[in-house]
Amino acid sequence: MRKLALLFAALAITATGGSAAATSPAPGALRSQYRYTWTATNGRQFTAAEYAKLAGFSIVILEKSHGSSFQDWDAAARELERRNPHQKVFANFLANAANGTFLRRWGSSFKDEWILRNDSGTKIPNLRQGRQAGWRVDLTNPDYRHFLESQIEERMRSAPYDGVMLDSFHVPDPGGSRALGPAEAARQSTGLSMLAAEVKRVVGPGKLVYFNGVARGQTTRAGRDDRGFDFLTQADGAQDEFYCYLDTANVFRDPQQTAADTLVYRRYSAAGSTILYSVKLRNDAARAAQAHVKRFCFANFLIGYVPGRSFIQFKEYGSETAGPQIESAGSPEQRIALGTPTALPARTGTVARRRFALGWVFVNLGATASRVSLPADLTLWNGDVRGRSLRRGQTYLLPARDAAFFLNR
Repeated sequence: MRKLALLFAALAITATGGSAAATSPAPGALRSQYRYTWTATNGRQFTAAEYAKLAGFSIVILEKSHGSSFQDWDAAARELERRNPHQKVFANFLANAANGTFLRRWGSSFKDEWILRNDSGTKIPNLRQGRQAGWRVDLTNPDYRHFLESQIEERMRSAPYDGVMLDSFHVPDPGGSRALGPAEAARQSTGLSMLAAEVKRVVGPGKLVYFNGVARGQTTRAGRDDRGFDFLTQADGAQDEFYCYLDTANVFRDPQQTAADTLVYRRYSAAGSTILYSVKLRNDAARAAQAHVKRFCFANFLIGYVPGRSFIQFKEYGSETAGPQIESAGSPEQRIALGTPTALPARTGTVARRRFALGWVFVNLGATASRVSLPADLTLWNGDVRGRSLRRGQTYLLPARDAAFFLNR
């Protein structure tokens, strides 16, 4: 606890502007400065209505199953750029595998010798949710890396993509690389590093490389739970696809872990890396609790938020065959006009707080309710609904593992 409090105290931020009075925000769309989406419509193109909604995101990652061909990706990238030239659009390729979508699109140009094999010569399947989804690839094979890089380079030339998202960017995964011996797993780790550096070169000047991911529990190097932070010296950004909430168990991630991750991500973003925070709500129980989950996780995100470098999505589907579900990708609190951060994140006991130009955000990381003494005259806006107005020095009872959003009065 003390160590985490010291991390909050040491965290540096450039403060911009001062406090200002705020009236109730005008109803409107979710504020795009926070929003990204990893999305697709499997087997078809986006509709005009879907394009209009996608224009409200700062970053759109065209998921690997989008459309029926790479040309559908390209057409979507051109239309998204036309509708919002300030938006960043990314193509999505797998780093360590070739799944069914890519195998169908590549056909005979993908070579059998590029499939990864264990010491017995058996091909290693790529597993997704316990089922085979293509094959793992040999990252040490320069011919395979050159092939993948040429595919990425072709997309960058064909449409106005801003870069590439490298998915499944790790070596071991359950049921896959555990079949490898230690020496081969180490070789694959080296191949992953080579791929990251080579892709960064081939995308071209001004293009960005992101990778998935840096989530807890992901072993990026063979036998090391290093989470891949060192790849941020080669890539421009990374995604944590299991931030804050574990929908498989329908529980919040240990809030102390989330708070620590938030500060680490804040440090990388302040140094110039983009961090994408993904909160998954893929089952009925998670969706039933989504108001609480979204409020708590978005508030944690804001504790470490760096304008232009931090983005969040709420993802309700496990497969893009379900469609883009664009409406549910944000939280109601993303409509609140907080303005830019103007102070360091701070923490007292279990409560983290941060001051913005037009209000405050409070997060209770503890398992019991905590009283917060308000630092100014404020009005509660949880759920983007005007609530109680309180005077400076009055207290607000913040429920366990919950958050409160206030605007200046």
